[in-house]
Amino acid sequence: GGNDDPLPAPTAKPFEVLGPHHIDHVFATWYAGDRQTNLLVVVDISGSMAAKAAGSKSSRIDLVRQGCRSVAGLLPDASRMGLWEFGSELDGSKDYRQLLAMTELNKAHRTALTGAVAKLESRETGTGLYDTILAAYTSARDAYQSGVPNQVLVLTDGRNESDKNSISAAQLSAALKKVADQERPVQLSVVTFGKPSDAEVIGKAVEPVQGYVDNLTTANEVAAVFIHVAAGGLHH
Repeated sequence: GGNDDPLPAPTAKPFEVLGPHHIDHVFATWYAGDRQTNLLVVVDISGSMAAKAAGSKSSRIDLVRQGCRSVAGLLPDASRMGLWEFGSELDGSKDYRQLLAMTELNKAHRTALTGAVAKLESRETGTGLYDTILAAYTSARDAYQSGVPNQVLVLTDGRNESDKNSISAAQLSAALKKVADQERPVQLSVVTFGKPSDAEVIGKAVEPVQGYVDNLTTANEVAAVFIHVAAGGLHH
């Protein structure tokens, strides 16, 4: 005890400083069954996702693709993982499109997931963020399984824009309050690459479901988010 304690103070993001090899070792010591989760990953494909991440040669969308692949590799076969992309009016009047249904990560689903992740490309479209968050949360609630974490991870440039039929932040907040079900809790995590002020707006909107919002800048932080998700959630 006292000041001579050699242990460093724990940090909020313990995986940030670990390289990928260290991460593999950390996970190798965990029983795979403990990592079972239901995870819906929802990816912004608007133009700004092509921007380079700070201190990295990779674009934001590249980092998201890498993260999707790594989290799928860390999750056991009994886990379920789904993938959506979103922009503005990608599917008729809907701003989001399901690339892969929430299905167990058997061999066929893993192959399909690899193909779907490879197709995630940034393009010129608006960002129907609020509509998409509500739809993803509702979908995860409906696909709820007890006994495992049920998670939605949204990755976005951080701003709801150029989407003419969008609900407002206040409407999102009210709608989440309505669809939340204590019997079927869903962990909602929104990772933004935009301005901290945009992240604050989203943070307030997702408060009714104890949503978690993090504003990221570096490649390491993005990798760490996916590790936390594989470990059963960003927040408990």
